[in-house]
Parts: sequence; C-alpha cells; structure tokens
Amino acid sequence: MTFVSMPWLPVSILYVIQCAALLSMGVSVILTWADPH
Repeated sequence: MTFVSMPWLPVSILYVIQCAALLSMGVSVILTWADPH
C-alpha cells in the first residue's frame, strides 16, 4: 500500500514487485524447512 502514494509508477510494476516478494518469501520458507540449521 506504500506505492499508492506514487502515481508515476505503472500498476504492472507493482504486480511484478508483489510477485517477486511472494516468490522470495516462499523460497526462504522452503529453504528454512529443508535446512532448519
């Protein structure tokens, strides 16, 4: 919701950032489960 205050950003870039954040979070969770140390 921080990006709503920046109207010069196209919406597609926001979706790309959101997908990248979800992917990185998912990868970190998978790596944490695979190697708990």
